[in-house]
Amino acid sequence: MRTPKTPSYRFHKARNCAVVTINGRDHYLGEFGSPESHEEYHRLVAEFLSAKRNPVPDIDPASPLTVTELIAAYWRHAKGYYVKNGEPTGEAASIKLALRFVKRAYGRTPPLNSARSD
Repeated sequence: MRTPKTPSYRFHKARNCAVVTINGRDHYLGEFGSPESHEEYHRLVAEFLSAKRNPVPDIDPASPLTVTELIAAYWRHAKGYYVKNGEPTGEAASIKLALRFVKRAYGRTPPLNSARSD
């Protein structure tokens, strides 16, 4: 299987910002050269390459569950699970830090294959 070509991070003269074109659509990333624009570029390219290798199944639009809600439920579990001698362990702090980045990138999106069991 051939690996898809990685889209280029470019300067868009007319808009004076960074841009990447994925599947024929321009995604404007913010100020060219800024850490935020590079972060957005890497996120979009990672999603593009991942989708080429593993197509995303259709998500039920009737499901109101979001990644933020899933993270909150997992965090409630982790706070009680990662405890030693009545104190949170370092693992809980690491999980909280990692979840922050996931929430920032995907918080409002529905998780894949989510089934609500309320």
